Amino acid sequence: MKITKRRSLFVACVVIAVLLLIGYLRLPYAAVHGLSDYDMLADASVLCANPSQMKLSSPQAWWIRRRLPNLSEGDAAPSISVQVKWNMLLLARVNSGHCVSSTGAEGRDSLYMWFFGYWIRVYDFSHVMA
Repeated sequence: MKITKRRSLFVACVVIAVLLLIGYLRLPYAAVHGLSDYDMLADASVLCANPSQMKLSSPQAWWIRRRLPNLSEGDAAPSISVQVKWNMLLLARVNSGHCVSSTGAEGRDSLYMWFFGYWIRVYDFSHVMA
């Protein structure tokens, strides 16, 4: 009976570790997905990302490129920006935004809470639309 409790605890720890890893990878994409005009960005034939406006780890950058296959480096519109300011496993602050033209843009600085692999926006420090 003691071995089954240890095995159950081990399996639970592995599952939580995998969910934390998935959540870590998904954080920047969740911030971009939470933008108001996400559908328009996802349907764009080319979506640009300026490397100076992307503050991500390599695995996170890989994940966002995987989820947005039309993403390329550059400054042309439409473009996105994502900057993970801090991430403390269960809470994270992310700056995200997009620019579709000189008069169309959105920026969001938000606090996200991790919930079993998903990020839920719980507070907006600022939200600007033009």
